Amino acid sequence: MLIPNHGLGYLATALKKSGHQPLIVDCIRDGIRPGRLLDLITQNDIRVVGIQVYTFDLEMLCEYLGPLKQKGLTVITGGPHPSAAPFEFMHDCPEVDYLVRGEAEHSLPRLLDLLARNPSPSPDHLRAIPGLVFRTGDAVEGSPPEFVDDLDSLGWPDWDQISPLSYPVAPQGTFTRHLPYAPIIITRGCPYSCTFCAGKLVSGRKIRTRTVDHVISELKYLVERFGIREFHVQDDNFTFNREYVLEFCERLKNENLNLSWACPNGIRLDTLDAVMLKSMESSGCYSVAVGIESGSQRVLNLMKKQTGLDRMINQVKLIRKTTSWHITGFFILGYPGETVSEMIKTIRLARRLPLDKANFGILMPLPGTEAAQAAQAMGWNPDRDLKRMSEYRSPFVPDGISAGRFRWLFRWAFISFYARPRIIGRMIRQIRSADQIKILFHRFWDVIAP
Repeated sequence: MLIPNHGLGYLATALKKSGHQPLIVDCIRDGIRPGRLLDLITQNDIRVVGIQVYTFDLEMLCEYLGPLKQKGLTVITGGPHPSAAPFEFMHDCPEVDYLVRGEAEHSLPRLLDLLARNPSPSPDHLRAIPGLVFRTGDAVEGSPPEFVDDLDSLGWPDWDQISPLSYPVAPQGTFTRHLPYAPIIITRGCPYSCTFCAGKLVSGRKIRTRTVDHVISELKYLVERFGIREFHVQDDNFTFNREYVLEFCERLKNENLNLSWACPNGIRLDTLDAVMLKSMESSGCYSVAVGIESGSQRVLNLMKKQTGLDRMINQVKLIRKTTSWHITGFFILGYPGETVSEMIKTIRLARRLPLDKANFGILMPLPGTEAAQAAQAMGWNPDRDLKRMSEYRSPFVPDGISAGRFRWLFRWAFISFYARPRIIGRMIRQIRSADQIKILFHRFWDVIAP
């Protein structure tokens, strides 16, 4: 998945409001290696560099940090991994000067304002900035993060710097109905307790929602500025507030923007009902992903999904009965304590449900999660294994199965689901560009490669 980076886009907007001149550089999109990055830094007279870090970026990150510090730059990091394990991250990355955990739209401008006045600020001044983690001699300390209640006050991401037209057609769900498209975020926060998810460590537990007016205005801008014909809601909890969803869909219809839309990041099945489904479809929604995770109620309980397997099965059937949507199911294999027979149950459930696509992910023991604690209790070593983690390759293998057999089971999950005429035919009919063919090939290779 390679899509416009909302996090950096919102930070750029916040920094501009404070009088700074941020430059977003997407090294992955543009294939920028450390040498080229240093050239850009020199050309633009940049003195402070901020890096967003995901857990699977750790190995690549090491290639960039050394040259940045050798050039005498101030290095600030943020993002999911530093937010989840801030003190461990600062210990492991001595090249990093500051870390901002959680939401940084208020904290980062304050830090840069402080550094502009004094390149070596006192600990007392640093402690006053929410979410800031910093060094005091040989120690590391930090302040608790604060989360923004009024999301409208943040404005929109700096779309000129993260233009949807500058990215390949590589949406989270692979396919689109219309092009060009743009991803948007409507809510932040997650009140649920799923043990495998680190989302609440980044955006908190409290659900916060932009007003419908604010979202509609952004969509109008994206239509006028970039000619988008489709948008994807990237939220974790878009359907949490039923009345909001109904109001949003009604406004979307009344505005006659003629946009198709989808929810590829996943929505909770237990938030849906027939009225909501019909309202979403009538306003242009044509595709959703749903988090099912496991075919075993025992494993769902370990994951603290807080819902029943039978209810989720019935909800998937309700979507199929009520709408003509494309439905993607998310599943996790290899949860700590999961047995081989339970993994097979999950694979068979995916085939049995009326799904169009299934995404089987190997459990990633993300820092700060209960799943990581459970994996460590079974012998997983994060100091050794974190840098080898990705969606389709995790160094953690649950007890009772060899690494080789686990890898075979993972491949079999994908092959047994997708090697069916109905599934293949629907996927072929959804292809809109050569980029999507490339994405399918790369994802297939990630699954079958040794």
